[in-house]
Amino acid sequence: MRTQDQERAQHAYTQVQNITDERQKAKFKTLALKFPAMVQQCGLLQTLAFCEQKNIEVYNAITGWLAQQQILTPQAQNQQGNETFFQRVCREEQLGPYRLLSREALAYGTWLKRAVEVLLKDVRAED
Repeated sequence: MRTQDQERAQHAYTQVQNITDERQKAKFKTLALKFPAMVQQCGLLQTLAFCEQKNIEVYNAITGWLAQQQILTPQAQNQQGNETFFQRVCREEQLGPYRLLSREALAYGTWLKRAVEVLLKDVRAED
């Protein structure tokens, strides 16, 4: 039986290992290193919006993990049309699931940061 932290770590390491393009690695590293602090300073929605605009791989890694956790209410969990995970979080009407998502994003973001520090240590982060 694996712990939740082990699951987070495995998902994060897999996401980082799947990046093959060197330029994408640098962009991914930059944003992944900043992600936990950004969530604490700006909030989850603002950080997800920024990630979606700056680096789709980081956005996909984080939202993929959060969607897998099924924290949103059943109404918000159901995707409507071409709706993104970000749009579903915006549609969430209850504060409790948003707080849980924020905590889970911080926990996952910490593992993503660790994975980047180990697997992309030779890649120079973009300024």
